[in-house]
Amino acid sequence: ATASGSGASSAAGGVTAAAAATAERRPPDVSTGDFGFGEVLSARDVAVSCGLCALASFDRAELKARVLGSHTFRAWLDLAPELRETLVAFDSSQYARCLERLELLKPELLLDVHLRAHVEPLYSAVRSKALVSYFSPYRSVDLNRMAVAFATDLPALERELVALITDGTIAARIDSHNKTMHAQTADQRRATYTKALRMGEEYANECHALLVRINLLRADFVVKRADDSGVGAKKAGLAPA
Repeated sequence: ATASGSGASSAAGGVTAAAAATAERRPPDVSTGDFGFGEVLSARDVAVSCGLCALASFDRAELKARVLGSHTFRAWLDLAPELRETLVAFDSSQYARCLERLELLKPELLLDVHLRAHVEPLYSAVRSKALVSYFSPYRSVDLNRMAVAFATDLPALERELVALITDGTIAARIDSHNKTMHAQTADQRRATYTKALRMGEEYANECHALLVRINLLRADFVVKRADDSGVGAKKAGLAPA
């Protein structure tokens, strides 16, 4: 996949990026294990790397269409059933189960020479995306229920959400007293009135400038070029006596 390939390129090097492109074009030959990169990567490595990068970068619709719904990539996922369960859990909004399955995969991923240095950033991206996906349909959420959904404690969840709000990932504010989080939406009415007021002021300034110019022309109160008649210039008090 294109996005998965670019994600794999940054996460696991050029070899995995090329393997990701191959994974989208054709399924692995399970009987022989041949898929073009057998000397440096196993077919399962490709499935896990591409699936994890897709989970970290694709939105839910793209994940469903290009990974879970892809007949070609489904054959790769059959080589890593635990990752397939993780992807299905995310697609089903079962975030606690998704993150739990990822933790079970982590020891194996840390042994991957191509992927190990990027496991933590990828896991962090997946968790942040899960938090955003959970909150996005609502105007407000109960943080206690959200903590249960992510199998974490409330203080830890608040710290994560504060970080996401601070860097602009989530447009929201936290009510620490009531333990709720509220979406911050643009005040369309205020924005419309502000724009109308600004346009009115600009129009008034343009009209005033135009009226001043018209009155100056009527009074012949203009500055002419040196080769022009000095009549107007004299009236303006600018021509030599």
